[in-house]
Amino acid sequence: MESLRKRVPFKLSSDSSGDNFEETRILDEQEQEEIIEELKREISKSSSQYTSALVLVVGLSCLLQFISLLKPPTEHPFVPIFSSDIAEPAIPGARPFTVLHILIHANLLLSLLFDQNWVKDLELGQFRLPTSYTHMLLASAIAPILSVILGKTWATTGWWSVTILVSLLVQTVQGWLEAGNENIVELEKMRYVARGA
Repeated sequence: MESLRKRVPFKLSSDSSGDNFEETRILDEQEQEEIIEELKREISKSSSQYTSALVLVVGLSCLLQFISLLKPPTEHPFVPIFSSDIAEPAIPGARPFTVLHILIHANLLLSLLFDQNWVKDLELGQFRLPTSYTHMLLASAIAPILSVILGKTWATTGWWSVTILVSLLVQTVQGWLEAGNENIVELEKMRYVARGA
Protein backbone atom coordinates (compact mmCIF):
# COMPACT_ATOMS: atom_id res chain seq x y z
CA MET A 1 0.00 0.00 0.00
CA GLU A 2 2.89 2.40 0.48
CA SER A 3 3.62 2.40 -3.27
CA LEU A 4 0.35 4.23 -4.04
CA ARG A 5 0.56 7.95 -4.68
CA LYS A 6 -1.07 10.06 -2.02
CA ARG A 7 -3.33 12.86 -3.33
CA VAL A 8 -3.19 16.13 -1.45
CA PRO A 9 -5.98 18.24 -2.96
CA PHE A 10 -6.09 21.05 -0.37
CA LYS A 11 -3.50 23.58 0.67
CA LEU A 12 -3.81 26.41 3.20
CA SER A 13 -3.06 29.90 2.01
CA SER A 14 0.24 31.35 3.13
CA ASP A 15 -1.45 34.48 4.46
CA SER A 16 -3.80 32.65 6.84
CA SER A 17 -4.15 34.46 10.14
CA GLY A 18 -6.29 33.26 13.03
CA ASP A 19 -9.91 32.59 12.16
CA ASN A 20 -9.80 34.45 8.86
CA PHE A 21 -8.09 32.09 6.44
CA GLU A 22 -9.04 30.64 3.09
CA GLU A 23 -8.46 27.17 1.76
CA THR A 24 -7.00 27.06 -1.73
CA ARG A 25 -7.85 23.99 -3.72
CA ILE A 26 -5.09 22.71 -5.95
CA LEU A 27 -6.42 20.74 -8.91
CA ASP A 28 -4.37 18.07 -10.60
CA GLU A 29 -4.13 17.93 -14.40
CA GLN A 30 -7.01 15.48 -14.76
CA GLU A 31 -9.37 17.58 -12.63
CA GLN A 32 -8.45 20.71 -14.59
CA GLU A 33 -9.17 18.90 -17.85
CA GLU A 34 -12.54 17.64 -16.57
CA ILE A 35 -13.62 21.12 -15.46
CA ILE A 36 -12.56 22.71 -18.76
CA GLU A 37 -14.33 20.01 -20.79
CA GLU A 38 -17.51 20.46 -18.72
CA LEU A 39 -17.38 24.23 -19.28
CA LYS A 40 -16.88 23.66 -23.03
CA ARG A 41 -19.95 21.40 -23.14
CA GLU A 42 -22.05 23.95 -21.26
CA ILE A 43 -20.93 26.82 -23.51
CA SER A 44 -21.56 24.72 -26.62
CA LYS A 45 -25.05 23.81 -25.39
CA SER A 46 -25.98 27.40 -24.48
CA SER A 47 -24.48 28.66 -27.75
CA SER A 48 -26.67 26.24 -29.68
CA GLN A 49 -29.76 27.30 -27.73
CA TYR A 50 -29.09 31.02 -28.19
CA THR A 51 -28.36 30.56 -31.89
CA SER A 52 -31.63 28.64 -32.36
CA ALA A 53 -33.56 31.39 -30.56
CA LEU A 54 -31.88 34.08 -32.68
CA VAL A 55 -32.66 32.20 -35.90
CA LEU A 56 -36.31 32.06 -34.81
CA VAL A 57 -36.40 35.80 -34.02
CA VAL A 58 -34.68 36.75 -37.29
CA GLY A 59 -36.90 34.37 -39.24
CA LEU A 60 -40.10 35.81 -37.76
CA SER A 61 -38.91 39.35 -38.38
CA CYS A 62 -38.03 38.45 -41.97
CA LEU A 63 -41.48 36.90 -42.42
CA LEU A 64 -43.04 40.19 -41.29
CA GLN A 65 -40.89 42.01 -43.85
CA PHE A 66 -42.16 39.69 -46.60
CA ILE A 67 -45.75 40.28 -45.50
CA SER A 68 -45.08 44.01 -45.60
CA LEU A 69 -43.70 43.67 -49.12
CA LEU A 70 -46.95 42.03 -50.30
CA LYS A 71 -49.22 44.68 -48.77
CA PRO A 72 -49.73 48.25 -49.97
CA PRO A 73 -46.88 50.55 -48.88
CA THR A 74 -49.17 52.42 -46.48
CA GLU A 75 -49.82 49.23 -44.48
CA HIS A 76 -47.15 47.61 -42.36
CA PRO A 77 -47.62 44.79 -39.82
CA PHE A 78 -47.97 47.28 -36.96
CA VAL A 79 -51.07 48.89 -38.55
CA PRO A 80 -53.57 46.27 -37.23
CA ILE A 81 -52.09 46.55 -33.75
CA PHE A 82 -51.70 50.34 -33.56
CA SER A 83 -54.36 51.41 -36.03
CA SER A 84 -55.53 54.95 -36.41
CA ASP A 85 -58.47 56.38 -38.31
CA ILE A 86 -56.23 58.51 -40.51
CA ALA A 87 -54.30 56.67 -43.23
CA GLU A 88 -50.71 57.82 -43.20
CA PRO A 89 -48.74 57.97 -46.46
CA ALA A 90 -45.74 55.67 -46.64
CA ILE A 91 -42.19 56.93 -46.44
CA PRO A 92 -40.58 57.52 -49.85
CA GLY A 93 -38.99 54.33 -51.14
CA ALA A 94 -40.91 52.04 -48.78
CA ARG A 95 -40.64 48.99 -51.07
CA PRO A 96 -36.88 49.33 -51.69
CA PHE A 97 -36.34 49.78 -47.95
CA THR A 98 -38.37 46.64 -47.30
CA VAL A 99 -36.23 44.71 -49.80
CA LEU A 100 -33.11 46.12 -48.12
CA HIS A 101 -34.38 44.96 -44.72
CA ILE A 102 -35.08 41.47 -46.13
CA LEU A 103 -31.49 41.35 -47.42
CA ILE A 104 -30.22 42.42 -43.99
CA HIS A 105 -32.22 39.60 -42.41
CA ALA A 106 -30.75 37.14 -44.93
CA ASN A 107 -27.30 38.41 -44.01
CA LEU A 108 -28.08 37.90 -40.31
CA LEU A 109 -29.22 34.35 -41.02
CA LEU A 110 -25.99 33.72 -42.93
CA SER A 111 -23.94 34.87 -39.95
CA LEU A 112 -25.98 32.66 -37.58
CA LEU A 113 -26.36 29.46 -39.57
CA PHE A 114 -23.04 28.91 -41.27
CA ASP A 115 -19.53 28.31 -40.03
CA GLN A 116 -17.83 31.70 -40.02
CA ASN A 117 -14.68 30.39 -41.71
CA TRP A 118 -16.71 29.10 -44.67
CA VAL A 119 -18.83 32.21 -44.96
CA LYS A 120 -15.86 34.58 -44.78
CA ASP A 121 -14.55 32.99 -48.00
CA LEU A 122 -17.80 33.72 -49.83
CA GLU A 123 -17.28 36.82 -51.95
CA LEU A 124 -19.51 38.33 -54.60
CA GLY A 125 -17.39 40.77 -56.57
CA GLN A 126 -16.32 43.42 -54.09
CA PHE A 127 -18.84 42.30 -51.47
CA ARG A 128 -18.05 39.82 -48.75
CA LEU A 129 -20.79 37.84 -47.03
CA PRO A 130 -21.93 38.23 -44.37
CA THR A 131 -21.30 41.94 -44.22
CA SER A 132 -20.12 43.52 -41.01
CA TYR A 133 -22.53 44.57 -38.30
CA THR A 134 -21.50 48.17 -38.85
CA HIS A 135 -22.72 48.07 -42.45
CA MET A 136 -25.93 46.25 -41.46
CA LEU A 137 -26.70 48.74 -38.70
CA LEU A 138 -26.03 51.73 -40.93
CA ALA A 139 -28.19 50.34 -43.73
CA SER A 140 -31.03 49.43 -41.39
CA ALA A 141 -30.96 52.89 -39.75
CA ILE A 142 -31.78 54.81 -42.94
CA ALA A 143 -35.53 54.07 -42.97
CA PRO A 144 -36.19 54.85 -39.28
CA ILE A 145 -34.21 58.10 -39.52
CA LEU A 146 -36.19 59.08 -42.63
CA SER A 147 -39.41 58.23 -40.79
CA VAL A 148 -38.44 60.49 -37.88
CA ILE A 149 -37.38 63.33 -40.20
CA LEU A 150 -40.71 63.12 -42.07
CA GLY A 151 -42.62 63.19 -38.78
CA LYS A 152 -44.31 59.81 -39.17
CA THR A 153 -46.22 58.23 -36.28
CA TRP A 154 -44.31 56.30 -33.67
CA ALA A 155 -45.88 53.05 -34.96
CA THR A 156 -44.44 53.65 -38.44
CA THR A 157 -41.05 54.63 -37.02
CA GLY A 158 -41.19 51.59 -34.75
CA TRP A 159 -41.89 49.33 -37.71
CA TRP A 160 -38.91 50.64 -39.63
CA SER A 161 -36.77 50.26 -36.47
CA VAL A 162 -37.44 46.52 -36.11
CA THR A 163 -34.54 45.52 -38.38
CA ILE A 164 -31.99 47.63 -36.53
CA LEU A 165 -33.21 46.24 -33.19
CA VAL A 166 -32.95 42.65 -34.46
CA SER A 167 -29.46 43.38 -35.81
CA LEU A 168 -28.38 44.82 -32.46
CA LEU A 169 -29.80 41.79 -30.66
CA VAL A 170 -27.91 39.35 -32.88
CA GLN A 171 -24.69 41.35 -32.58
CA THR A 172 -24.96 41.51 -28.78
CA VAL A 173 -25.70 37.82 -28.28
CA GLN A 174 -22.99 36.74 -30.70
CA GLY A 175 -20.56 38.99 -28.83
CA TRP A 176 -21.48 37.26 -25.56
CA LEU A 177 -20.99 33.83 -27.13
CA GLU A 178 -17.61 34.80 -28.57
CA ALA A 179 -16.56 36.18 -25.17
CA GLY A 180 -17.49 32.85 -23.56
CA ASN A 181 -15.33 30.97 -26.07
CA GLU A 182 -12.45 33.39 -25.49
CA ASN A 183 -12.75 32.86 -21.73
CA ILE A 184 -12.39 29.10 -22.23
CA VAL A 185 -9.25 29.66 -24.31
CA GLU A 186 -7.85 31.89 -21.55
CA LEU A 187 -8.75 29.27 -18.95
CA GLU A 188 -6.88 26.61 -20.94
CA LYS A 189 -3.81 28.87 -20.95
CA MET A 190 -3.96 29.05 -17.14
CA ARG A 191 -3.44 25.33 -16.63
CA TYR A 192 -0.71 24.43 -14.21
CA VAL A 193 1.15 21.33 -13.10
CA ALA A 194 0.46 20.55 -9.47
CA ARG A 195 3.21 18.41 -8.01
CA GLY A 196 1.85 16.05 -5.39
CA ALA A 197 -1.78 16.95 -6.03
